[in-house]
Amino acid sequence: MKKKYWTLLILLLTVLGGSGYMVFKQHTEKEKMIAIAHSDEAKEVYEEQLKKLDRNALTENGKIKEYQIDDSSLKYNPMGGMNLKLIINDNKKLDISFGLVKNESGNLETFGYTISPQLVELTE
Repeated sequence: MKKKYWTLLILLLTVLGGSGYMVFKQHTEKEKMIAIAHSDEAKEVYEEQLKKLDRNALTENGKIKEYQIDDSSLKYNPMGGMNLKLIINDNKKLDISFGLVKNESGNLETFGYTISPQLVELTE
């Protein structure tokens, strides 16, 4: 009877240990994504993309005054890189979602993007 309890205890500890490791790994991956998304190199990419929408973006004369990175939107893309969303002018209805990936030379660049209808309307 004691052998069954020991076996059950070892099995339980193995399952709990594995689950704990998975949670830790997911947390670590999320922290890596946040670090990349908030890096200076990434900010240059965002600002370049925003200036394609509004050539005066992030200036007094621009319609796009500021942006924030929505950390809750960060997700790894199964095809590589990660997806994220920028909130424009502190208005959740004004957003742009896109992918961020490293190119062959190791620099960050965007791929595929979606602009909210309200942001399109603002920048026309």
